[in-house]
Amino acid sequence: MDDETSDRIFYINDNETVKVPTMFADNWYNYADYEELDAKAIELFFENTDLRMWFILPNKRNGLYELEQKLKGVDFDALEKRWEWNSVTVNLPKFGFEFDTDLKPYLLKLGIKTMFTDEADFSNIFHESPISTRVSRVQHKAFIDVNEIGCEAAAASVAVGVPMSLPWDPKTFIADHPFVFIIRDPHAIYFTGHIARF
Repeated sequence: MDDETSDRIFYINDNETVKVPTMFADNWYNYADYEELDAKAIELFFENTDLRMWFILPNKRNGLYELEQKLKGVDFDALEKRWEWNSVTVNLPKFGFEFDTDLKPYLLKLGIKTMFTDEADFSNIFHESPISTRVSRVQHKAFIDVNEIGCEAAAASVAVGVPMSLPWDPKTFIADHPFVFIIRDPHAIYFTGHIARF
């Protein structure tokens, strides 16, 4: 993704700014203007998978809340059909975070209870063990890292031959204020979040 990285201003809101390491690239990406969302978006692909990461930027600096409300009822498959392969100048802050949670309360709410009791039967997994086993906790940990290399385990920029018949209508995607990101494949959304402050 990186042609150049430098500290640039990120508008947390109309009154507060911060300088953050921001990546710059001028390349070809899937791009869309979504008038009904009052936003624009680009898509980066993860290497060797069907996963992709969408970045959806409200047109207004203070438009994050409104965008998130509109996204609650949106048909993402319909949005995906509107991508256009286009030359895009991109400014995107580097960011990363970890997410760690205990899944036991959620599994219990789903009715998955026996695995946490002495009645749990894992004999098909632990064939040789004479000791009975139960699960005490289920921990889920994930991380997201978007940097000069791209999305973690991703190749964000690719050399691509572009047919000369494509219309030349270069776009800009300057993520200098809060935005939404989505990780998905063609069948499901795996993770959504937003970057609102650094």
